[in-house]
Amino acid sequence: MKIRIKKIIAVLLSILMLPAICACGNRAGDEEAARTVYVPEFLEFDLSAQGIEMINRGCCDGEYIYILAEAMQEVEAIDPWSGESYINYEYRTSIYRMPLEGGEVEELPNYEPSKGTTDAVDRESYFYVEGLSAGADGTIWVTETVEEYIYDVPEDFDPETDYLWNYEMIDNRRSQIRRQLDATGQEIDRVETGGLEEKLGFGENGGYIGSTLMDNEGNFYVFAEVYSDGAYETKIVVLDAGQNVLFEIREKDLYGQLILLGDGLVGMSSYVYDQLTGEGGQVLRTIDRENKTWGTEYPMPMNAGQVYPGGGNYLFYYDNGDSLYGYDTTAEEGRKILTWSSADINRSDLSFFTVLEDGRVAAMTQRWGEMGMEAELVLLTEQDASVLEDRTILTYATMYLSYEMRERIIAFNKSQTDCRIEIRDYSEFNTNDDYTAGLTKLNTEIIAGKVPDILDTAQLPIHQYGGKGLLEDLWPYIEGDEELGGREGVMEEVLRAAEQDGELYRLFDSFTIRTAVGASGTVGGDLNWSLADLNEALSRMPEGCTIFSEGDTKENMLYSVMAMQLGNFVDFTTGECSFDSKEFIALLEFCNTFTLKYDWNSVDWDEYEDDLTRIANGRQLLSMETLYDFQYIQVQQYLFGGDITYVGYPREDGGIGSTFVIEDGLAMSTTCKDKTAAWSFLREMILPQSDPESERFYFNGWGFPVNRQDFDRLAEQYMTPQYMLDENGEPMLDENGNPIEMSQGGIGWGDGSMMELYATTEEQYEQIMELYRAIDTVYTYDEQVYAIVQNVALRYFNDDLTVEEAADQIQSRVKIYVNENL
Repeated sequence: MKIRIKKIIAVLLSILMLPAICACGNRAGDEEAARTVYVPEFLEFDLSAQGIEMINRGCCDGEYIYILAEAMQEVEAIDPWSGESYINYEYRTSIYRMPLEGGEVEELPNYEPSKGTTDAVDRESYFYVEGLSAGADGTIWVTETVEEYIYDVPEDFDPETDYLWNYEMIDNRRSQIRRQLDATGQEIDRVETGGLEEKLGFGENGGYIGSTLMDNEGNFYVFAEVYSDGAYETKIVVLDAGQNVLFEIREKDLYGQLILLGDGLVGMSSYVYDQLTGEGGQVLRTIDRENKTWGTEYPMPMNAGQVYPGGGNYLFYYDNGDSLYGYDTTAEEGRKILTWSSADINRSDLSFFTVLEDGRVAAMTQRWGEMGMEAELVLLTEQDASVLEDRTILTYATMYLSYEMRERIIAFNKSQTDCRIEIRDYSEFNTNDDYTAGLTKLNTEIIAGKVPDILDTAQLPIHQYGGKGLLEDLWPYIEGDEELGGREGVMEEVLRAAEQDGELYRLFDSFTIRTAVGASGTVGGDLNWSLADLNEALSRMPEGCTIFSEGDTKENMLYSVMAMQLGNFVDFTTGECSFDSKEFIALLEFCNTFTLKYDWNSVDWDEYEDDLTRIANGRQLLSMETLYDFQYIQVQQYLFGGDITYVGYPREDGGIGSTFVIEDGLAMSTTCKDKTAAWSFLREMILPQSDPESERFYFNGWGFPVNRQDFDRLAEQYMTPQYMLDENGEPMLDENGNPIEMSQGGIGWGDGSMMELYATTEEQYEQIMELYRAIDTVYTYDEQVYAIVQNVALRYFNDDLTVEEAADQIQSRVKIYVNENL
């Protein structure tokens, strides 16, 4: 658990946009002008000698870093049966201090956590720390909470045969204690908020005390949920330093985070909805003590996350995507301070940070790896952007940065000396009024010639970008990659299905298969069928049988089949559309066979049958399925009572009614500044994860791997039987002398029945592979196209249009939209 030391003065950088970037996304700022960067310095601290296993809280006073952590310690214990002593291990909560500029870690020897009553048989106490903050003159404040559960224990209570919680009383106690500690951890001041239940109006039904906060003048702010007049209500209660109630702010469904602002006021970050206007959004509202109500309200972006106490020039700080923002009251807007990943810090690993008076940022991260907890202390210092001049910066555009991708980008940047990937998360520009503002900004930049080097394909109209010639064909890179093995090293069929006009514009590491499955004796054995074929199969089922679930509606089905077959009706390269074709008309007619709305409120849940029961009883023809491994086919065979067919959704053109589903992916632009470097990053998605020498293979992804070696290893793993072994490690044999195969897991049903899962057979594997080889489409969703189709189709579903009229209107409107965006 040694924190790795790295002193990197000019290479690991975080972008700071000096021109303002509005928190609400209504002003972009000139991102190319006069920027500075934050240079990280990774400091070494050895926590292993302290036995620290987890960091709970932390703060910095400008000279020292303080962390509140859980440490493992040896404790001598006595065996109650033998009376012999032995060494036991338990956790203890301690506070540690380390110099900000580097040095030894030392424990504050005099700190003792608060405790409640622990020696009484009728009560139990639980302790945890809610906060740690720097005080004046080298002191620190620790905020602790003690919850005490009280039980009405009978005289004959026996802890060996009974449980205390059977006698829990309503009047449990929760106390919050703020303690000021000196440099040794010795308590020098204390403020305790005990006995709040009565002051907050808790009756016999009790209530809930959420977060509490003390401002700089000693006033307390308590968030509570209290049962009153037959319902629970939420409120903020403000008390003076003597814990006398000053006033309350009551509001229905009031939930949020209390925070101490830079000007000394207290605010709450919450979602506010105006029922009169129907508008709402994320805001930070201050609490006006003088007028005993809400004060100034500060709008926040829709993706704002954690809010932090303010300081310096900023009223408060908040997360927005992968960036840290500060609210500037002078400019009346949020300003981007830094992007964590550009400083090689994974925001998901961030334990705490402090903005120091000199403008530096002290941050500590922690994560768990093979060697246990790994922690880093980082000092970020603002410098001129000229340190970037010897680096090629590849821009990475995304609408949402996942933990895994953030990790990959950070690892890539640390491994490079000539280039770096800079993340631009366009979701930061979304607003409560326009949740597509980020995408609009990206498209506007692309039109202006500012095309990102690498694009995250999730939530981006990649097919439109490909149609405009903005994206690089990745097949030549795959074919020229000797380590990968060219096309033979990947699952080529799924990549071919993802092509656009014969070129591969996106790369992805895994895929699943979306299909519909039914009993072969009813639906036949083909992998495709028409609407007439479906109706014929349905006619052979008992009266009242549905195609899919009872709750599936016309609109639900329209969404599914449009995403599966969109590419059959629109060409984003040429602008040609065929929504007036007989194939699309048949699709609308298929969706129209379902219910318009399903009233879940009128369901008799005592008589309700789930899909599994309905299939078993012959009351449901098909099951919508997502294939993600080689084993679930056994469940489908069990449900349908024998052979199954992945018949898919009906298609009038004779195509396969199943499709590949791709969750995430990456694309490279044709204008990429360094295509070799970009490919070295993209190719990591399809390099093998499996070690040929290892016995077991663990795929770090969802579904089937695109890398062929990994795909084959995964199939081999599922197809390898596991046998029951005797005490000597030898296979146990049945009465015929054959090894007894062991279950690899099981699935239970609501009626209490259970099926065991065993190794995938050769026949089951081949059935999945036959479907895989037949599919030639990829699940595609275009929000604008679907909105047009949905708007018109609903008029057909409500008998306001004929199916032909609906198809003609959809054809006209979609064609105009697509050609406007060519």
